[in-house]
Amino acid sequence: MEKSWQALLGGVLFYSVSSLLVKATTSPPVTIAFYRVFIATLVVTPFWVGDFFRWWKRNFSFPLIVATFGLTLDFVLWFYSLRFTTVAHATFIVNMAPLWVGMMSSVFLREPMNIKGWLGIVLGVSGAAVMTLQPSAMQIHAGDLMALGASFGLALYITMTRMSSRNIDSSSVLTYSIFFFTCIWLAFAAVLLDQGFVIKGQDFPFVLALALGPQLGGNTLINYALRSLPASTVSVALLGEPVIATVFSYFLFSEPLSWHVVVGGALICLALYATSINTK
Repeated sequence: MEKSWQALLGGVLFYSVSSLLVKATTSPPVTIAFYRVFIATLVVTPFWVGDFFRWWKRNFSFPLIVATFGLTLDFVLWFYSLRFTTVAHATFIVNMAPLWVGMMSSVFLREPMNIKGWLGIVLGVSGAAVMTLQPSAMQIHAGDLMALGASFGLALYITMTRMSSRNIDSSSVLTYSIFFFTCIWLAFAAVLLDQGFVIKGQDFPFVLALALGPQLGGNTLINYALRSLPASTVSVALLGEPVIATVFSYFLFSEPLSWHVVVGGALICLALYATSINTK
């Protein structure tokens, strides 16, 4: 269990730089998302592709296919949202996913939460709401709605990956399967949305960093954590990402660090504490 928590912490740290790297790019969002997954897939193919094909010849996992669709939905809508709203808004709203994960876990995973677990979710979502629902922002922005849709995709990914991990013993097969099928979904989305497959030269270092950091490092560690930790716990822990990302965005992009973000971040820290108690 301790290794799972360490993996979860590492995954959150990797994820926290994702929005900052995406914000620095100017190429089409879906194209960026595609190469993020494609490059990571190429890196691990020599090591994991054999086990991948051997497992899929004998088995089939519909939940895993659904998980990769959810991850694709998360990528596409979240990357787009960063073009229309701030890093703080997009990251906090997409991390309202624990609310949906809590509901999905009870239905699909038979992992009902006690009062401490729900308290963690309520505190976490409240933290996102404090930051987002500012009195001066009376209208709903397109970027915020996209981030909200991305949060549902993220919840679908977390819940279905947790379900898939019960039937897949190998972490490498689980992670490579997610990379492989997400790559296919994103390629289809790039064609359907007429995004193309060409990225600008100045964006390549950021795409490479996305592939090796948040995608390869972050996803691998999060998938490992999901093998033993409840989906609801992982989803609430991921709320640590926007706290780190927002502080970084203040220094890198001069985005304002208002009291809303400070109070919201404090609520999220309380949510992480409540959730950690729930799993002990």
